[in-house]
Amino acid sequence: MQISELMTNRVISVRQSETADVAARLLSRNNIGAMPVVDDSGTVVGMLTDRDLVVRCMAAGFRPQEVPIAQIMTSGPVVAQEDEDVEIVSARMGYAQVRRIPVVR
Repeated sequence: MQISELMTNRVISVRQSETADVAARLLSRNNIGAMPVVDDSGTVVGMLTDRDLVVRCMAAGFRPQEVPIAQIMTSGPVVAQEDEDVEIVSARMGYAQVRRIPVVR
């Protein structure tokens, strides 16, 4: 089975230059816990989770309106290609200890 058979096609992403409060609203509005972070060209450069917002922003004492996502996201995301085998991607995710990854072309 390929990743394309399981992946979500409706992707909500955020630019790394946006602030944490913008990301928090996107997560809340779309009822999601994580999203890819992209640069100005649309390339995935990181992942942002609701936990990142809490731990790396709020608990660290930063103001969400002032903190760029680039400062609190996880850089160098593990990614998958849509034609990859599910078992291979699952093993990669286990090795990297991540639960969500973006699928890229």
